[in-house]
Amino acid sequence: MPLKLTAYPTPFLEYRGILTLCRKLKKERPGRKIGIILPDGEERNLPPHRWLPAILKGNRQEAVEDLSSLTFGQPVPEEIEVILFPSLTTPPYPKDKEKTSPPWFQELLQSNREFYGSYPLMDSLGREVEKSPWLEGGSPKESEFESHLESPDLTKIPFHPGPNLRSPKALALLKGELDQHHFSATELESYQNSPFQHFAKYLLKLKPVKERTPELDPGVQGKLIHHLLEVLFSKMGPEMKGTSQEKNDDLAVRGIKLVCEELNRQEKELGLRRSQLWEHRKRRILRAIETFFKEELVRLQEGNQRLIPNHFEWRFGQKEPYLFPTEGGAVPLTGVVDRIDIDLEKKRFLVLDYKTGSKTVSLREFEAGRALQLPLYVAAVSSLLLKDHQPIGGVLCRLHDLTRKEGFVKIEDSEKYHCLDSRSQAAVSEQEWEGILIKTAKTVSKIVAGMKKGDFPQQAEECEEFCEFRDICRCGT
Repeated sequence: MPLKLTAYPTPFLEYRGILTLCRKLKKERPGRKIGIILPDGEERNLPPHRWLPAILKGNRQEAVEDLSSLTFGQPVPEEIEVILFPSLTTPPYPKDKEKTSPPWFQELLQSNREFYGSYPLMDSLGREVEKSPWLEGGSPKESEFESHLESPDLTKIPFHPGPNLRSPKALALLKGELDQHHFSATELESYQNSPFQHFAKYLLKLKPVKERTPELDPGVQGKLIHHLLEVLFSKMGPEMKGTSQEKNDDLAVRGIKLVCEELNRQEKELGLRRSQLWEHRKRRILRAIETFFKEELVRLQEGNQRLIPNHFEWRFGQKEPYLFPTEGGAVPLTGVVDRIDIDLEKKRFLVLDYKTGSKTVSLREFEAGRALQLPLYVAAVSSLLLKDHQPIGGVLCRLHDLTRKEGFVKIEDSEKYHCLDSRSQAAVSEQEWEGILIKTAKTVSKIVAGMKKGDFPQQAEECEEFCEFRDICRCGT
């Protein structure tokens, strides 16, 4: 009988496919004998050998009854009705560069049995593998597990949106997890950008392997810069109102001295090794903060000394969550707002978020509900901290190029307080402002509903380079 052949993206999916096939065959005809043909010698450490014991003996969930382990080239008992050929790749088939299948293989296929073959498109280390040339003359039959039979080129594997949790037990566990969960804006944006990334990072809690490098980890550097800015503005902020140019110069000198002292303390606490590379990075950090602080002093003068830095690293939802209202119900939120500037006289405030990276966020992304952090922070400050103040907007402060081009700020307030760069497109009308907040609420509701339904598909398009999980989401893990 012909060999029915199936290709799988990974060895793990091949294992799951064979296990499902065995159960299906047993259900169709209970008591039938099934045999798995293995290559000579298990020292090759093929991926299937690692999971074979789970099928042959295994635990109560994985084991398949009446399943025999057979050796390639050896006689097959007459009672074996179905034969499985896993891992039909090169290696181990063919051995010694054989291009045609041996007589034993050809004769076996002529017997009155059912034959199923399979192979993964990559090995357990993610390296591409090729199916055995013995199969070139075969007649593969498509199955529901098939990915791509003609070429091991992984770019040609059809997109499969998964994983999606559907079992009642999994959904019950997920509901229990989410009902007690306080969502952060970063977490919600993670699901928005890539549901699978959110699944891997926040539910499976997978941690990417960090490469050993003499460079300072970007995450550590970002936290360090945020801390230094918090120390700087919390100490100097009260003195920033009603300043002259002479006083601004004095504030800049004292401010950078304060940052230098704090950076030296953090250097010891973080255990950063003294090296030329670190000293260079340290000088760049200090130069960036010094320039940014001077720019803020100038901007404050241009804004007639009214919008003063007032709150720094303000945390909400730590003990009691902030219940953000949406059409699908209140969503518990938590977060940390880098800075809040306040006009105490007019009772107005501006939310600022520091960004050390270079990825930009356009106004269109706020309007489409793809950028959630600033709108959620504005809503939290309005509801919890400054209930009697009016928000004027939110701004992203880019520290690498000292720009304030991104965010959303009411047009009249942008002109009054000089809180945006002159070429910024982030000034919005009252109607656009309301539209951003409404769209944010709808998006949050949709995201949480998708999580609770167990929907965590991969993106159909290519993963972004900076994604920590881009190496596994296409492997069907």
